[in-house]
Formats: sequence, C-alpha cells, structure tokens
Amino acid sequence: MSSPVQFLTFLVGLNFVGYSLGCFSTFKNAQNISFVQEDCQKSAGFQEMPSMDDLGMEKFDDQCISKCILNGLQMIDNEGQIDKDILLDFMEINAPEAYLLKLSELSSSCSESSGSDKIEGGSKTGKTREECAPMQKFYSCFLAGAGKLC
Repeated sequence: MSSPVQFLTFLVGLNFVGYSLGCFSTFKNAQNISFVQEDCQKSAGFQEMPSMDDLGMEKFDDQCISKCILNGLQMIDNEGQIDKDILLDFMEINAPEAYLLKLSELSSSCSESSGSDKIEGGSKTGKTREECAPMQKFYSCFLAGAGKLC
C-alpha cells in the first residue's frame, strides 16, 4: 500500500507541473514532506520538473521521471505495468470521498488510453522508451484530468 508520504510525492508532482493543489490539499496527510519526486527529478537530470505542456507532448522524452514517480508510489508491478488494483486502492485510501469516484474513473481511463497497463517485457525500474513513454502518457493524462476535476 502507499503511505501518506508517498502520496504527498504525487501531490508535490502536481504542484511542480503547474497545477494548484485544489482538492488535492484535502487528501490525507497532504502537509507531510516527501522526497521521492525530488529524487526522481534529480536522477532524470532535470533542474526542475518538466512542464505540463512538455509532459503532454508525445515527442518529449521525460527521461523516465514519470515512471520513477509512479514506481516510488508503488503503482508499478514487476512487469513494469500500472497496477490498476493498487492504483484504485491508493485512491480509496487517500482521496476525499467527494472526488473518489471521478478520480478513480480518471485513473482507469488514463491507464487504458496510455497503454501503461499493457507493457510487455518490462520491469519496475526499466528505462527503455518503450517502458517509459506509456507512463509519461498516463501521468500527463491523470494530471490534466485531475486539474480539471478539482
């Protein structure tokens, strides 16, 4: 399961890509400090988090930062795919009741449209473009959709 600190990493990621925390500020333990996003940013070689516009561009190579963040949140299985069950559990544990259904639907939709749940021959820490591009698409889709919901 994801801890509150891991969830804050997700929130911090939302804030760095240009979204206000909006309804995310009401998630459990949103005030805690987390370093996963910062570690992923540094390991990917970015001085700052890529913008939402950059993440949404298919040709933009996020250097697997999206996958690193999602893996840090323990949402990637051993085959390198989004684990939908863990993702939904994560929402149930952390999301305010008022946003739970819509955020859960959004996460499912983004995982299906991005192909992040259909990667073949991947791993949790794989860094090939074939493994990372679907995670970038998922992350971008979810951030954009959540920004509109909240």
